Amino acid sequence: MNSPLLELIFLSEKRKDLLLFLKDGPKTISEIKENLNVGLVAILPQLKKLRENSLISKTGDIYSLAPLGIAIVGRMKPMIDVLNVFGSKYEYWANHAVESIPDFAGKNRRAD
Repeated sequence: MNSPLLELIFLSEKRKDLLLFLKDGPKTISEIKENLNVGLVAILPQLKKLRENSLISKTGDIYSLAPLGIAIVGRMKPMIDVLNVFGSKYEYWANHAVESIPDFAGKNRRAD
């Protein structure tokens, strides 16, 4: 699977973290630098790439998620959590059955 959007988001820890940080609402460049512990030189190119791909927008000195960014970021956290669980013990999970792991969304749960 060759998806430029997946590569844009997940091949850069800074871009991934920036998108997740903006999920909580619009932020200034100062807030971004402070909370993500990055310098201006490191974050400006990432902001530019995300803006060019319509994932974030800038109004004055404030950065926020664009509509496409909102749609994507809302689904990123659960995927990252799953990847972290399986990725941390990849050899173990690759050799064991995972079919019996309950569905997180509760699709298989009984309604009370």
